[in-house]
Amino acid sequence: MPIDNHVPLVSGRKPSGFGTSGAAGLNIRGASTAEGAQVIYFPYEDQTGGSFQDNELFELRASGEKSGVADYVYIIAKNSGMAVTAPLSGKAGDQVVQAILAGAENQKWLQFSPNGGNGLIFKDKRSGLVLDASLSSNDSSFLPVIVWPENDGDNQLWFFSFQADQRGGLKTFSPPSG
Repeated sequence: MPIDNHVPLVSGRKPSGFGTSGAAGLNIRGASTAEGAQVIYFPYEDQTGGSFQDNELFELRASGEKSGVADYVYIIAKNSGMAVTAPLSGKAGDQVVQAILAGAENQKWLQFSPNGGNGLIFKDKRSGLVLDASLSSNDSSFLPVIVWPENDGDNQLWFFSFQADQRGGLKTFSPPSG
């Protein structure tokens, strides 16, 4: 049986106003497999059993490029096989989408841990802006994932897993070991 390298990318920002699990992360809106579908920040309803939908799972695929000691990766959605792609505009606040993997600069994300801490930041190679779980939206059912200047906010930190406490809230985040 092949190993499945797809993981949830949980945001360091705890959702407020929607969801019951106390955790939210990257998601392809509406489980779309279409090019241009929005990448959103969406709550995990009850993932204490470890069961995620394919549009909530992502593979970090090596691009073969480095910056110093950090690697550039492609973030690939399991449900579509497409890459999380920064907007070509390079403007802060623009929405991130999925697109066919073409090896483009705006599909390469530098992954690094800020100040040696927990969590990862993903910086778009083309614009230098980072993956950000937006703090606002005109639609209360989801929040967009955008690119934004790095600011040490929890909404820019991403983790591979979470543990729920007895109330369903987040207790700890844990990056993969090994």
